[in-house]
Amino acid sequence: MSEYCDNATTNDQKLLNYVATTGDVYIMGGFDETISQHVVPAFKQLIDDKSKERDAFITIYINSNGGYCHELYNMLSLIELAHARGIGIVTVVMGRAFSCGSMLAIHGDHRVMYKYARHIIHLGQQGSTVTTEKQIEREHQSMVRHFSNIREMYKKLTKLPSKELEEALTDDSYSLSAEECLKYGLCDEILGYTEEEMDAIKNPKKDEKKKLSKKSNKKDSEDDMKKSSKKEKKILMENEKKNDL
Repeated sequence: MSEYCDNATTNDQKLLNYVATTGDVYIMGGFDETISQHVVPAFKQLIDDKSKERDAFITIYINSNGGYCHELYNMLSLIELAHARGIGIVTVVMGRAFSCGSMLAIHGDHRVMYKYARHIIHLGQQGSTVTTEKQIEREHQSMVRHFSNIREMYKKLTKLPSKELEEALTDDSYSLSAEECLKYGLCDEILGYTEEEMDAIKNPKKDEKKKLSKKSNKKDSEDDMKKSSKKEKKILMENEKKNDL
């Protein structure tokens, strides 16, 4: 396997976005030009190498405040390439998956979050320096497409109901805890939680039924004990009467 990012270079330049020599991808900073400069070429090479392996997968670690969407689209294009080569993608949110970080995280085939990690989802901002009427019209169309792409990503890859999704996106800084992300399908696993705990978060109604069932069973058991106690008392009273005779 090729070396993707020399450790000395990483430390000297204090890169936060890079592909490590281990073959893991790290997005620990903003979605800026370092994605294009340091991540994209190495990520592409990693995909080429992994495509020679059977049941290969690539892990992307995320702790980002977000940034430029065109850098996010670079990453999503490479994820599509990985899928085309039969390579699975695992995303791991370590702390922050804000804006572009959230959109990257939900594209994993298996999506993991640490207990205290969170997402922030929103439509973001679109800056421009247009001046003419025609430019304004074109820019408006571009913005509509861009915001539509974001909506479609969350509709396709999460279980957020349409009303909640629209409220979240237009809120501009809608924060979701790891548990909320699990509930609404932005992640598949929370590290440190048992399968039973995660199932209770994903299926609260099912968990409520279990509780009701336990209460019902407890009540039935108590009723049975009361009946048994009454029966025993009755037998004792009958025996006492016989003894008196």
